[in-house]
Amino acid sequence: MSMTMAGYGCAGDDDDSSGEWCGCAGSYFSCPNDDDDDDSPSTLAPTVAPTPSTQVTIEVSMEIQADSVLTDAQEEDLKDTIASQLGLDLDNIKNFVVTIEVTDDAVTNDDGALRKFRGRRELLGKTYTWVVSFDVVVALDDTEYATASDLTEAIVEDLQDDSFEEAVETNTGVSVTVDADSISTTIVERSSPTSSPIASKKKKSTSEGSMLIIIFIVVGVLLGTGCLGFLCAMQMKGNRSKKADVYPSDKPLVEMTQTNQASGKLSKVPQEEQE
Repeated sequence: MSMTMAGYGCAGDDDDSSGEWCGCAGSYFSCPNDDDDDDSPSTLAPTVAPTPSTQVTIEVSMEIQADSVLTDAQEEDLKDTIASQLGLDLDNIKNFVVTIEVTDDAVTNDDGALRKFRGRRELLGKTYTWVVSFDVVVALDDTEYATASDLTEAIVEDLQDDSFEEAVETNTGVSVTVDADSISTTIVERSSPTSSPIASKKKKSTSEGSMLIIIFIVVGVLLGTGCLGFLCAMQMKGNRSKKADVYPSDKPLVEMTQTNQASGKLSKVPQEEQE
């Protein structure tokens, strides 16, 4: 198909009955019709915002009684079996952990008392408990369930079903018994952040900070004024004390002038000497 570039970036084929196509970089759309007398502006379809994710996380734990431990390969088989029985992909199973607990099976008498052999308990064998925990992380849109609670109920029912126990035995090659009462689930809540409360907190924090600044300024002005007044009072008191030392009020000095006949000089004689 021949490509003819128009002045406004069109590419098309005149022989193509479908009309010209415009665009670039692999994105094309119908060219505007030059013969169209309609001068009304073209309207674009609004862009639809993506819907928020419906992803949920469900924590699951359970116990399985077995007659042997798990190898690494058997642990992977157990994980595959759980995902398959729950109708999930392996990517939906997160944080998969298996812990082995070992207990001794003691032989008992008919009355239930432990039988002893040569002063020691006679042991028949050992029982292994697989403590399995994992997280189911899945988008509800990819399942047939409307809520996380519905999905949780379905998970518990599938794990309690006899078909799950049979599938575990078949895939791992180990005789097991699923403890239905030990199955527990927890829906992890993740609240989406909102901007309004945060903005309100910021505004409240700003107003409180402004009030504290105003209070500090007022207190500083009052303290400064008080200190200045105190210094002025002390200065005035000091000036008065200096004046009192220079001119004592209890001994007034009366200067009198007399003629020293011998020297012919004038001298000042205090009032006490004259008396």
